[in-house]
Amino acid sequence: MFSRALLLLWAVAFATRCVAAPLSLGEAVRLAVSNQPILSGQRAAVDAARQNGIADSQLPDPKLKVGVSNVPTDTFSLSRDSMTQETVAIEQTIPGGDKLRLKGRKGEAEAEQGEAELDTARRTVERDAGLSWLDLYYALKAQSLVRDLLRSYRQQTEAATIDYETGKATQQAVLKLKGESALLQDRLDDLRAQVERARAGLARWIGKDAGRDLPGSLPPPEKREPSLEALRLGLSTHPRIVALNKAEAVAASDVALARQAYKPDWSVELGYSRRGPSYADMVSLQVGVDLPLFPKNRQDRALASKLALLDKTRDLEMDGLRALNAELMSDYAERQAARSRIARYRTTIIPLVEQRVSAALIDYRTGRADLSGVLEARRAQLDARLQSLALEVAQAKAQVRLDYFVESGREGGQ
Repeated sequence: MFSRALLLLWAVAFATRCVAAPLSLGEAVRLAVSNQPILSGQRAAVDAARQNGIADSQLPDPKLKVGVSNVPTDTFSLSRDSMTQETVAIEQTIPGGDKLRLKGRKGEAEAEQGEAELDTARRTVERDAGLSWLDLYYALKAQSLVRDLLRSYRQQTEAATIDYETGKATQQAVLKLKGESALLQDRLDDLRAQVERARAGLARWIGKDAGRDLPGSLPPPEKREPSLEALRLGLSTHPRIVALNKAEAVAASDVALARQAYKPDWSVELGYSRRGPSYADMVSLQVGVDLPLFPKNRQDRALASKLALLDKTRDLEMDGLRALNAELMSDYAERQAARSRIARYRTTIIPLVEQRVSAALIDYRTGRADLSGVLEARRAQLDARLQSLALEVAQAKAQVRLDYFVESGREGGQ
């Protein structure tokens, strides 16, 4: 009995720990991909394209024909005249040329295009979910920085109020601290709203897990990152470009089918006719063929249309590669600039503002300066910390966007 209770307590503690585990960036990305309606819908579209390709490559369904002929108009009887025939026939249409194979190839190209678009959608979800997580991280950390300073100001306000009542501080000092506290409270309220908006943005990708706490720090950079040249070389195999390439293959299949339209379709009809007792029953065989005698305003125009669409897909592929290259260059430059600025803040700017705060406090306590210098130094300290935080998040966002260009993405548990 005791061991069972102990096991139950352990299970509850383990479940509580799991529920309270911080939501990492890597986990947020995995959750966004694992249960994403956009991706499941795209998978269904790929399957639909593949099934349609198989169906389109088959012969058309045969037609069953039932009818009567040579019915006398004086009686409309089906049995009085031996010339009356009751006919049953089967007709099969046979597409001319290589149309069936080309239709199947087009369906396969559409399925491959859908698969590339699915991969693009997956990477987009990973990127956008990661960026949403970073928006929430920034808002929470900024809120924490402002809250810490506000707490300090409130403590100083209480102390200054007591000093004012005992004649050790001026009313002006108390009012300045209250004014600064009110401004920080307003800033904190704005950040609370920013946190809620960021959670809503993250919930769009991962649902209720967006309500979990986040870790206290950003994931460390990858130890080995691909070079800019390696990333640029991989652009031609990016799923966005592959999808455009497959769209070109689909358009080329349409052109090939348009060329096949000059080749006529055939039909074969086999019929059996039953006549009156005075005559023998009859079997008939008919062969039909389309006659594309006037292609100028039909086949020629259709082919010209498909050729123009093929040119369009080629231009879109070229433009897509340029756009992707521009995105890569911009994201890479942003990450490198953020890294340089982060180093400056850590080694120079943050230490200087910390020293400024210490010096202002010493001057205030020794009576060589008033409270304004301390408050100004504190504001500069907060702004520097917030800017440093913004740069760290900007670097992480640039990395998330760069992950969009590589196959692995962010697979770790960061």
